[in-house]
Amino acid sequence: MKTFTKDDILWYEKEVEIPKNWEGKHVLINFGAVDWNCEVFINKNKVGQHTGGYSDFYFDITGFLKEGKNTILLKVRDVADRVYFDWGKYQPVGKKTNKPNSIWYSPSSSIW
Repeated sequence: MKTFTKDDILWYEKEVEIPKNWEGKHVLINFGAVDWNCEVFINKNKVGQHTGGYSDFYFDITGFLKEGKNTILLKVRDVADRVYFDWGKYQPVGKKTNKPNSIWYSPSSSIW
């Protein structure tokens, strides 16, 4: 129940084990979207980064995987309806706003 600000960073972590029958195959991590800026790490190694809350993306994580358990870590930032000068551009916001009312809602981070 805390307001999500432009300075907040959210971390999402999950452990996964890749099935043995996937050996020799490429393993991709797919996202329908992450609102708004997302860095993806596998076993503490940065795999890639994506900016844009309305587009899908994926990374080939094959070379970052190890036998047994693997850790997926996401670093997520969302500036809601603010202009973020580090990127020097406006961000599409949908219905999120820092002044919610009526059909507009509070900033939140989303992963699909």
